[in-house]
Amino acid sequence: MSRKFVANGIGLGIFAVILAIAFIRPFSGDVEIVAGKDPQLVGEMRNFKLIKTRVSRPDFTWTDGDGKTISLADFDGKVVLVNYWASWCEICTRELPTVDNLQNMLGGEKFAVVAMNVDINGKGIAVRHMKRLALKYLDLYLDTPQTTMQRLGLQVMPTTYLFNQRGNLLGLIRGGAEWDSREAKALIQYFVDNPDYVNRFPNRERPDLSQKS
Repeated sequence: MSRKFVANGIGLGIFAVILAIAFIRPFSGDVEIVAGKDPQLVGEMRNFKLIKTRVSRPDFTWTDGDGKTISLADFDGKVVLVNYWASWCEICTRELPTVDNLQNMLGGEKFAVVAMNVDINGKGIAVRHMKRLALKYLDLYLDTPQTTMQRLGLQVMPTTYLFNQRGNLLGLIRGGAEWDSREAKALIQYFVDNPDYVNRFPNRERPDLSQKS
């Protein structure tokens, strides 16, 4: 084999690597997704149900730990993950530390976590539970009247909903997941990078939560 052929082969290999990197957009050090593709529902996100309709931002409200009224409009411009939990829910207890890690890793100008407690006994039990789990990065949010979960038709605890930058519902997971996993971060990155994702779908007054992704 001639030296010229080997050199050309090496050059083509380097070019192929550079070209591949150009189409990969990392969110953090260990997450890579291919730009322009549909969201990848694999691994920890295999049970994520995409909502293939476009629904206006829900107008319901909840309160924070200080009693202030909060709505999704307060997070305008951010992808928002709303995680419903209760102190009596064992799966919630296992899941919450990963939700806390997710807020630590990705929370900021483009993404936020709303960990929504639905305990009937309210703030006191929620605060104690969060301290017991040593959660450091999640703010306390309360849906004590359980109005938001009723509006969303929540059926299983935990359930986690993902909203886009304008409050359109993107999808949900019924049951637990590891939200600090590589797959979860990649899915969030996809929606951060594709704020117009829902524009491909028809408008509806209410999302069809029965449809398959």
